[in-house]
Amino acid sequence: MEDNNIMQNRTSQDTMQRLVLSLTTVLFSAALAWPSAALAQSPSQPRPKPKDLEKIDDVPPPPNVLVEPRTETKVESQVTVRTEEGKRIEEYRVRGKLYKMRVTPENGNPYWLIDAKGDGNFARSDTGLTPNNSVPMWVLLEW
Repeated sequence: MEDNNIMQNRTSQDTMQRLVLSLTTVLFSAALAWPSAALAQSPSQPRPKPKDLEKIDDVPPPPNVLVEPRTETKVESQVTVRTEEGKRIEEYRVRGKLYKMRVTPENGNPYWLIDAKGDGNFARSDTGLTPNNSVPMWVLLEW
């Protein structure tokens, strides 16, 4: 008797699964067919023009706008080399503002001091100028 009930439960579960699968397939097919049916309709008729429309024969030319050619001002860094306490210091400036220094001690490896934010606080970098340490930053506006 129990075996009979188990078989009936499995049969009803299988039937439900098939029904759900069939309904899902039908709904999915309908969803795919609906946009193509909407696109297959004939295009709408063009709108009629208003009756009080006037034709303009002469269109005035656009105004003359003087566009001055851009003069690229190439900004070059100015390098100043000085020696202090046995260290060679190369100072790099743009428009008079110090933004990085390379310090080379007499007995040791050179390192960089970089002002990344432009606020006068220099951070030391022993590995040199790598993309991880030096993010491109340009001054767009100053006042």
